[in-house]
Amino acid sequence: MLMKGSLVFLCTILLLSCMEFECRQIRCFSCSDCANSTLAVNDNFITTTRDTDRCMKTTILTSKSGQRQQMISRGASSNCAQYTSEYITIQCCSTDFCNA
Repeated sequence: MLMKGSLVFLCTILLLSCMEFECRQIRCFSCSDCANSTLAVNDNFITTTRDTDRCMKTTILTSKSGQRQQMISRGASSNCAQYTSEYITIQCCSTDFCNA
């Protein structure tokens, strides 16, 4: 009887682990040099595949002919690290389409 209870407990743990993995998948916008584009959920997005994946938005400020411009890229990364400087910003988040 103890063996049967242990087996049920183990199966329950495995099932919950699989459910938790599925729940941690998130959808992120995916585009490069998309500062002026309109983001639509149906267009460009990716679904993460690992628990450690996070949505990411990178903004780079540039100067062209004396005018400041933004180059923005969106995607996902398993090792995203927040970063901010005068010209570069990297934002990381972990909910659906949080990198808008």
